[in-house]
Amino acid sequence: MNFFFRVDSSRSIGFGHVMRCLVLAEKLRLAEANVFFVCKYYEHSLIPMIKNSNFTVITLDNISSKFQEELLSNELQIEDARMTIDAIKEFQVDWIIVDSYLLGIEWEMKMRGVAIKIMVIDDLAESKHHCDLLLNQNSNELELNYKESLNKESIGLFGPKYALLRDQFLMLRPTKLEPIAETKRILIFLSGGDDYGETLKAMRGIWKYKKNVEADVVIGSSNPYASEIKDLCQKYHWNFLVQIDNLAERIASTDFVVGSCGINAWERCALGKPSISVMLASNQKYVSKTLEKYKASEVIGWFEDISENEYCNIMKKMTKERVFEIANNAYNLVDANGVARVSSILL
Repeated sequence: MNFFFRVDSSRSIGFGHVMRCLVLAEKLRLAEANVFFVCKYYEHSLIPMIKNSNFTVITLDNISSKFQEELLSNELQIEDARMTIDAIKEFQVDWIIVDSYLLGIEWEMKMRGVAIKIMVIDDLAESKHHCDLLLNQNSNELELNYKESLNKESIGLFGPKYALLRDQFLMLRPTKLEPIAETKRILIFLSGGDDYGETLKAMRGIWKYKKNVEADVVIGSSNPYASEIKDLCQKYHWNFLVQIDNLAERIASTDFVVGSCGINAWERCALGKPSISVMLASNQKYVSKTLEKYKASEVIGWFEDISENEYCNIMKKMTKERVFEIANNAYNLVDANGVARVSSILL
């Protein structure tokens, strides 16, 4: 079977789309499927990472002079579809999997001319779609939002039960959680791209909370605040880590995580880690709501509304009992088998 992923990445788009597609692609390849990526080139894109993972990347020309954060116009969607079809029409396309906020129903309908089946990976639950399989891993209460996108033959997969996590998280998932007597080590990881300075703010807040705490501070290679974060890590004697490939191990070895409401939230849940979660983008609203509903993290709101003192004050309120409660709720919410469930439907 041939699978094609239509997905892009950049500092503005973010890197989560590509990262979760890579997780699914790896699982499909293990089942001896042929996997290809169709991407546009943007500055700081993850195309080199995709190639280093030994996947074929078919690059498309950019049709817009600047990146747009909203759904493309019908005309631009159709032009993107035309370029995509031209790039893959020589293949048998068993599945095309699209993970993009810019491409919607106009693009998907054009794909019917070349793809046997279409899968959409979405977070927003705002646009109409035309697909055979739709995944929104952020909430199990979104079926009605997609009522017009799913016919009786289509399949909808909703909630963190289907979270696309790397196999490392399943392998490192503990069989049982034990209470932590004291938070001695903290991991701070908010974004693989631009964190809008929130890592610096969180670092200062955690330092106010406990100056002798050990900490790992993780950022992506395109973080515009990297130099300042590195300097502050040196001042605090904390570990400064850039674009690491052992994040799962780092999470597993920490006592507490300060993170965002992005897809990394499901990673720390799978490992049963207590956490503080902040919203960095509007597309994280359903993750935020799910974490709050199941009390699987201490969600502290929109990043622009949070001060470094609030990080400090929230940590002070984290009693041993509260920390263990969050950890248990997180552990029970995500079992790290999502990619196996999704791939079994595709294959």
